[in-house]
Amino acid sequence: QQCAEFMERPDIHSSPKDWAHDHNKSERTFHRWFKSETGLSFQAWRNRVCIIYALNALKENISITEIAFSLGYEHSAAFTAMFSKIMGYPPTHFQKRFHAYDKTL
Repeated sequence: QQCAEFMERPDIHSSPKDWAHDHNKSERTFHRWFKSETGLSFQAWRNRVCIIYALNALKENISITEIAFSLGYEHSAAFTAMFSKIMGYPPTHFQKRFHAYDKTL
């Protein structure tokens, strides 16, 4: 349930320490348990959820700054760096592609 709630409202500051506490586990045990359940580290999973959220927001023409702030980033540059590292392109690339596609419809 906590994963589902996080996916609806992701936050880059959500920490494995807090999640471990919520599940009555040590942080180390939580990391092992989370990876065995998802196949990903908590950080990798959290970043992917944030990317999915961001892609949906970009498709809706929400500004990159607004997306970054809604995910908990204090500066859009940090969000852009994380997005670019995972996706291979900055969020502006996807925003332009979404809008170019919409114009062809």
